[in-house]
Amino acid sequence: EQQEYREWVSKRVREQQEYGEWVSKRVGQHQEYGEWVSKRVREQQEYGECVSKWVREQQEYGEWVSKRVREQQEYGEGFSIRVREQQEYGEGFSKQVREQQEYGEWVSKRVREQQEYGEWVSKWVRQQQEYGEWVSKREYGEWVSKRVREQQEYGEWVSKRVSEQQEYGEWVSKRVGQQQEYGEWVSKRVREQKEYGEWISKRVRERQEYGEWVSKNVTLLKVI
Repeated sequence: EQQEYREWVSKRVREQQEYGEWVSKRVGQHQEYGEWVSKRVREQQEYGECVSKWVREQQEYGEWVSKRVREQQEYGEGFSIRVREQQEYGEGFSKQVREQQEYGEWVSKRVREQQEYGEWVSKWVRQQQEYGEWVSKREYGEWVSKRVREQQEYGEWVSKRVSEQQEYGEWVSKRVGQQQEYGEWVSKRVREQKEYGEWISKRVRERQEYGEWVSKNVTLLKVI
């Protein structure tokens, strides 16, 4: 379009030049025609000023576009930094989730050990109770029965503690599962942010290329 416009302008210039020569030849004979030509010349001058104004506006628009492109580029770079920070945060959070999961497994292992210990204590208490009953039956005395009851009460207390530890282990395992799901959600958000950052960078490059194209065309118009 620019090339066709330049060819059109060149053609018009040649026509105006030929027309000016013809007018110069007729000026001596027709003064009124000369005044008409002067009027046409003023109109052409006004048209030239209009074209110059339009070229200046195009140049200002090109500078504005270039400024917007730079701002978009700076925004894209800042957004890329934010994306990297989000990615690093997601990796750190995933690490915390893994640590929480390992801790949950460790707690579960401790709970199983406590449960096994409680079962061992319960078994030992039953044995003591049976021994106490056997001793009572043999008329060894109330002291042994009292010791047996104390051992039995201690076994029940241990069993209660074991149940509480088991419930706590299940609660920790549930929390770990939730933390893991949140970590996966964060990782997904980070990937989406990264893809959006790449999209922004692509848009910025396109705006920059458009700004360069506009600047190039404005320069050509100034030359014309």
